[in-house]
Amino acid sequence: MDLGNIIFFIVVASCISQLGRQRMTRSWQFVYVGVLMLAAVAWWYAPGYGPWIAGAAYVMFILTPQGLLRNMAEARSITEFQAAGRWLPLIKVLHPFRDWQALASISKRQFTVIDEAASQLAAVQSRSLQTRLLENPATYGLIATNLVIFAFTTIMGLRLGEVRAVQIYGAFVPQLALSGAWWRAFTSEFLHFGVAHVAFNMLALNNFGRGLEARLGSWRFLAIYLLSGAMAAGGILVLATQGLQAMNQIYAGASASIFGIVGAQLYLAVSARRTGGAPQGTLDIQSIVWLVLMQSVFDFSVPGISFAGHILGLLSGFVLCAVVSLVWPKRDLAAELPPLVH
Repeated sequence: MDLGNIIFFIVVASCISQLGRQRMTRSWQFVYVGVLMLAAVAWWYAPGYGPWIAGAAYVMFILTPQGLLRNMAEARSITEFQAAGRWLPLIKVLHPFRDWQALASISKRQFTVIDEAASQLAAVQSRSLQTRLLENPATYGLIATNLVIFAFTTIMGLRLGEVRAVQIYGAFVPQLALSGAWWRAFTSEFLHFGVAHVAFNMLALNNFGRGLEARLGSWRFLAIYLLSGAMAAGGILVLATQGLQAMNQIYAGASASIFGIVGAQLYLAVSARRTGGAPQGTLDIQSIVWLVLMQSVFDFSVPGISFAGHILGLLSGFVLCAVVSLVWPKRDLAAELPPLVH
C-alpha cells in the first residue's frame, strides 16, 4: 500500500469512526460527511491526486478548526482574551456554523462556555482506564480479542502466508461451510487481513460499540454483535449457492458485525422517532444513512471489500435489535440525554 492509499484510508477511517461519536453537533456531522464525499469524488475522478485532496480537506476543515478552538480555550484559561480573539476570524472562515458564531464578540462571559466544555472534557479524560473498561467490558473485550488473534495469525502468516493463515484459522468460505464448517461464520469475525484492516475495524468498533453497549447492556450488545456477523455469513452462503457470490471466496473481518451494531442503532433511532423520544448514545437516522452511503461508495471503489457482507450485517443488526428489545427488554431503552456538543 503506497503513501497515497494510506492517507486516503486514514481520512476515511477517521471520518466514519468520528461520525459515531455521541457528542457531535449536526454542523460537525455535516463537515465530516462533506469531507467523506469530497474524498470519494476525488478518488473516483482523479485517483492519482484523490488521496492528497482528501488529506488536504481533512487538515483544512477538521484538524485546523479543532486545533484553533483548543488554542482559544488555552488562551482563555490564562485570561489572554486578545490572544484568543486572534483565532476567531480564521475559525469563522473554516467552520462558519452556528456552534462557533456565538464567539463573534470575545468576552469573559462567552468564554465561560469554552471553560465549561474544557472542564467537561478534562473530567472525561481524567477517568481511569479501569473505569472505562468497567463501563464497556464487551466492547473492549472484543477489541482485545481481535488484536490478540490478529497478532497470532500475523506470526503464523510469516510461515504460511497471510491469506493461507487466515483461511486455516477460521475464515468463512462458502464451500467449506457447506461441507460442515459452519463454525467459520463466527470465527471469521475475529480474523483480519493486514494492519490497516484490523485498525479500521477496531477504530469503528470502539466508536460505535460503546454507545450501543451503554444502551442495551453488555450481554445484549454482545449477542447482537456475534449473531450479526454470523447471519451475514449465512446470507453470503445463500447468495453463493445461487451463483451470486463465489463459492471459494474467503471472507474475514469484523465489519459485518460492526454494521450489525449500526443496524441496531438504526432500529433504536427509528423507534425513538416513532415514540417521540431521543435515543440515548446512538446515531440519528440521518447520520446512519450518510454513513451507509459513504461506506457503499468506499466498498465499490476499493477491490476486495464485501458490500454484500456489510449490508447483510446492517439488516441482521436491525432485526436482532428488534427481537432483543421485545424478548429481552431493558427498562431504560427510552431514556433521554441532555443536549450534547462536539
